[in-house]
Parts: sequence; C-alpha cells; structure tokens
Amino acid sequence: MHKLIIVTPAGRERYLRILARYILADDQIAGWMLLDNCRQDSDRKYIHELARQNPKVTVRTVAGRSGEAQNINQIYQFCNDPAAFYIKMDDDIVYTEPGFARSLYAAALAQKDICIWVSPLVINNAICSFHLKYFSNVTIDNPVSAQAGCGIGWQNPGFAAALHAHFLKQLEAGLRSDFVVPSAIISSCRFSINCIGFFGDTVQAIGSQFCPPNVDHEEWLSAVLPLKQGKLAMLVGDVCVAHFAYYTQEEALLRTNLLSRYDTMSLSLERAKAA
Repeated sequence: MHKLIIVTPAGRERYLRILARYILADDQIAGWMLLDNCRQDSDRKYIHELARQNPKVTVRTVAGRSGEAQNINQIYQFCNDPAAFYIKMDDDIVYTEPGFARSLYAAALAQKDICIWVSPLVINNAICSFHLKYFSNVTIDNPVSAQAGCGIGWQNPGFAAALHAHFLKQLEAGLRSDFVVPSAIISSCRFSINCIGFFGDTVQAIGSQFCPPNVDHEEWLSAVLPLKQGKLAMLVGDVCVAHFAYYTQEEALLRTNLLSRYDTMSLSLERAKAA
C-alpha cells in the first residue's frame, strides 16, 4: 500500500476552503502538499495558517511564486517518494466522491505497468464532458467535441453552469450514478490535468523530464510524456470529482450560486468530522 498524497498548486482561498474539507476529512490521505503560487497575500496567509493548524498539510515555497501557470511545473520535483502515490489536484476542485483517493489509487495500481497517470471523471473538463455526452446517462445536447480547448466544454460558461447545476441536483437526489462512463485510454492528445494520479517511483525514475521547467506542463504531461515513455494515460470513469472553472468561465460562474452550493455540500464533511 502506497501513501496517498495530494499535491495542489495553491491557490485561491475561496476554493481551497472547500477542497480542504474533503482532503482533511479523508483519513486514507496521508498528506497534502501545497505549492505556494499565490497572487494575493491573503491567500498566502490562508495556506500557511492551514498548514499550522493541520499536521497533514505542508507548504512548499519556490522561486517565482506569482500565480502564473508555468510555476506549477515546480511542484513535481517534490513528488518522487517511491513509497507514495500522488494526486495532483487543481485548487478549484470543489467536490470529491467519498474515498476517491483510494479508488483512484486502486485503478492506477491495476494499470501501473501500462499507464503513466490516471484521471478521475472530472465534472467541467472538456474531454470528460465529451465522454459524458456519448457514454453516460447524462443528456448533453450541446455539440461538445473531443478537444481540450473545445469551444463549448472549455470556453462556454453557460454550458459549465448548466453542467454543474445538473450534477449538484443529481448529488442532492442521490443519483450520482448517472455521472459514470466506461474507463478509457487517453493518448496523443492534450487533456486538462485538473486531477491526475501518478506514482512517486515514476517521477524518481524519469527525473526532471517528468515535467521540465520551461514546458507547458499540461501539454507535456498529457500528450508528450506518455508518448516519450511508451505508456498510456487513463480516464477512470467510475471515480468522480468536480472542477469549478477554467479562466474562460470563472467570472461568469462566480456570479451564480454554484460555489455557494458546493460550499454548503462540503460543510457536511466538516460537521461530521467534528461530531
């Protein structure tokens, strides 16, 4: 059994408060590593306070912490413990199903010789929305395509809002089973790595080329690295998390009540932990 460690480029307090409830409530998760990539001093203060209050949480500080995407590459240098399975999660993951980390690990372990990383089904991920349209019980009339930069699945805030609203409605009704797809191989294409799991011994073996400092980390990890290593990547269709917004959607989604609804849902975990 590997240690399960979450790694998150951080961050924005408005989202991290929600994600923290899921991570800290899951006793199967051994640690949560936050990379200080904050734009705001208030956000930086929050992540350091989170680490002070919770022994599970550590903060890594690197040069150039400015909130820019290219700084994310630096987090992978800390993910090389061969006894660990790491799950890189964006700071705006606002829902994880119960036991998601252990379930994703089990799927990755079963495919360890074949797949370099695995992803859960991510609500509001363009390619995952394509899989939902064609391979689930969720009805999607929009013409989403199998592209990470899909004009609907990546760019359109109205589509994202409707998808989130339907997902939340199903969760509240106990019908999450509609949001399941067959597991599928991801190969030779860009994929938004909102949440991916990989083994520390893989990073240890590949070294800095797992994610070099000056590459587009998402393009490299999703499309280039698997091909260079002669391995595949996999979408695990029966493990689910929700990603709040791409930058193309964020402003519009923050004007809705969706974040408040995810916040309310996560509060039940905090109350249960305190009971």
